[in-house]
Amino acid sequence: MPLNFGAAARTWPARRAARSGFAYLRRRESLNWNFAHGFRQLAAWPLVVPDDAVAERAQAISLAKEAVQECSGFATALADLGAYHSTTAFMGEAEVSEAIERLEQSLLQALAIAPENANAWLWSARNRSMFLHHWEETERMYRHAMSLAPGHGLVAFFYAGDLLRTLGRNEEVLEYARRGQSCDPLNPLGFLEMAQVEAARGQLQAALAEADQGLTCHPHWDLRWVKGAPLLRLGQYAEAYALLD
Repeated sequence: MPLNFGAAARTWPARRAARSGFAYLRRRESLNWNFAHGFRQLAAWPLVVPDDAVAERAQAISLAKEAVQECSGFATALADLGAYHSTTAFMGEAEVSEAIERLEQSLLQALAIAPENANAWLWSARNRSMFLHHWEETERMYRHAMSLAPGHGLVAFFYAGDLLRTLGRNEEVLEYARRGQSCDPLNPLGFLEMAQVEAARGQLQAALAEADQGLTCHPHWDLRWVKGAPLLRLGQYAEAYALLD
């Protein structure tokens, strides 16, 4: 069972505490997977602001590879290795075609070992939505991941944002963003998706309320642009420009 620093590590002060915890466990020679799992939760989010996120992602990839080498049957480590490659491509830290090839290889290996691994299905779906735009296949994969892990908030958030919002299915975005929040109420992706879908539905005050809650809970996430967009539409230009500057 990997150690879970994720919920606490979503706030900036806890990042330092979590990193200290990793250093302690490293001295205790615990399994590399503990660190790979933890570093993913600290560094794999697309909107992480701190400058050391790139270095943390690189370290997460290195540690996940070590975990896979130590236990080649560790499907969860393979699935997260695919997730790291997906994030580096999305953030422009790797050449996209090479990253896609690496992540597909990792995810196929994970599913060969554990066909019911929801994380592997999640990141396979993200690959098809973000980079390949295979919408029908993406939807099948997301729905399968949700059937495997109904309480997995991240699947619901990415299904809402990657697929449904892209296809303009805003009422469904609202449904699945709320579902994700019920599973993982402090995840910043929930505030992000809710704010954007409320803005798309023309509910600008509701969008501002979601953005404000997100900024209160996660001041170091770059959610300012999510608040700035509805402010512009409301004609509150000075406040919007101050946020977006």
